[in-house]
Amino acid sequence: MRKNILIGICVVLVAGFVAVGLIAYKAVNGGIWIGDYKCMFVPSEKKVHLREYRGNSQEITIPTEILGFRVKAVSDIYDTATIEKIIIPKEIEYIDITGNENLKEVVFEEGTTKVNGFITECENISNITFPDSLENMSCAFFGAKALEDVTIPQGVTYITFNAFPDTAFEKNHSSDQYYVVGDGVLLFYNGQPDEIVIPEGVKQFTWSIYPGVSADVKRIYISDTVECADLVIRKDTEVLFGTNEVDGLDPEYIEGTLVAPEGSYIEQFCKENGVDFRVMTEDEEADLQQKTESADGIVYQE
Repeated sequence: MRKNILIGICVVLVAGFVAVGLIAYKAVNGGIWIGDYKCMFVPSEKKVHLREYRGNSQEITIPTEILGFRVKAVSDIYDTATIEKIIIPKEIEYIDITGNENLKEVVFEEGTTKVNGFITECENISNITFPDSLENMSCAFFGAKALEDVTIPQGVTYITFNAFPDTAFEKNHSSDQYYVVGDGVLLFYNGQPDEIVIPEGVKQFTWSIYPGVSADVKRIYISDTVECADLVIRKDTEVLFGTNEVDGLDPEYIEGTLVAPEGSYIEQFCKENGVDFRVMTEDEEADLQQKTESADGIVYQE
C-alpha cells in the first residue's frame, strides 16, 4: 500500500516538473499568455517581449513590467477589433505594430528620448504625440494615410530614413523644396533630382530625402553645418563636403567619390575606409559655399 502511494506521489511530482518545464520552455521560446498579453521572457536580461494582445480595450497603456521582468519590446499587435489609442511608456525599447485598422492615436510618454521600430499600415492613425524630451526618432510610420500633421520636438537631432512614407503628412509637404524639423533635421526634400544641395542650417539628413537609389544624382553639395548624414552614394555620384566632421557615413554604402578640402575629416575618413576621394579645387570650394548659403525654398516647422 505504502509503495503504491509513494509511486503515485512520484508520478504526480514528475508530471508537475514536466508541466513546469513545458511552461518555462514556452515562456522563453514561443511565449505564454499572461492576462491580455502573450509574453516571451528573456531570463538572462530579466526582460520580457510582448508578442500579442487579446483584450478588448479601446485605449491601452503598454505595461512596463510583468512578473518582475521589465518589458523590452512590443510587437504583433495587429488586427485588434477595439484598440484606438496606444500609450507607450519611456521604458519601451522597441515597437512593431502592423495593420491595425482601428488604431487612431499613438502617444509616447514624456521622458522618452528615443523611439525605435515600425508602425506600419495603420491607415487610420491621425495623431502621433511625441514628448519634448525626444531626441532620436529611429521609428518609421509607413502607410498612415490619415496622418495629416506631426509636431516634431525641437530637441530631435536624428530621424531615420523613410520616416513618414505614404502619409498625408508627406504629401502635404510635397511642394516644399526643403522641410526642416527638430534641431536642423531635413525631413523632406523635393528639389532637383540630378543635383542635390543640402543648405546651410541643416544638421542631419538621410539618403531617403533625395532619390539616391536612382542613377539621376550626379552631385550632392553638403553644407558645413551638417553633422550627421546617412548616405547611399552610387558609383557615378560625387559628394562635396567642407571641412566639417560628419557622422553616420558608412563605407559599405559609398561607391561614388567624396570631394573635400585637403586635410579635412572627409579625406581622413576615405583613407581609413578605402573610399574614393579627391581634393576639392578652389572653384569647387567657392561653388559649394555659394550653393549651400544661397539655397532658398527652406520651410521650417513652427
